Amino acid sequence: MNGSLSLLENIQTSFLSGVKSKHLIVKKCISLLNGTEFDETVSPPVLIKIDPTIVSEILSWVFFVCEKNEIPPQLQEYAEHEQHSTIFMGLYTLFTEAIRTRTIDRNFKDVLHSFNLPKNYHDLFMQSFVENHAQLTSLARNETTSNPSMEQFDWRVDVIISTTALNKAFVPILVLQMTTSDDQIYTFECQITKFHQLRYSVAKMLANMQTIDQHPTLMRLID
Repeated sequence: MNGSLSLLENIQTSFLSGVKSKHLIVKKCISLLNGTEFDETVSPPVLIKIDPTIVSEILSWVFFVCEKNEIPPQLQEYAEHEQHSTIFMGLYTLFTEAIRTRTIDRNFKDVLHSFNLPKNYHDLFMQSFVENHAQLTSLARNETTSNPSMEQFDWRVDVIISTTALNKAFVPILVLQMTTSDDQIYTFECQITKFHQLRYSVAKMLANMQTIDQHPTLMRLID
């Protein structure tokens, strides 16, 4: 995030030095929004009250950072407040991870339900996600380096009826044409026998994958 990244790093290291994962960052944030201070060593939990107006302001800054890819000086006031910085980092992590993993509206709604948030926060986060999802997804896609994807795939079968080599006459050839997202067109040929070998290999691989999915021991090892 340009030269301003250090401020975000300061927020995280200064107030969340004990946080070891993104999961715990979000967990601390949700705990504050639900009115308790997250501390597994304290029982019963410490009750607190967060101003919903502050949460709404923090959320607007979260989307500003996501969209502009920079951190403005105004965020310094949140860096100087432990609870507010925790909420900022938690919401920033929650929404950026949702965009990164291409979470759809329905699944994001289920995630919010699992947090048992107050209704005003639930509605605010869901509405913000829906309103900003398309734009943030587009920005994330533009910032991600990836290979071109396939936009169109065409095929036909040609039969050679005249050739200097008699053994190649009347042999069907599969002609494939692929158009990619960068407007490149690739045309290649494949013998019918080779195509059947490819089809068999793919079918065999899919069958093996299905076998693994149905094997409880192997799936536990993969997880």
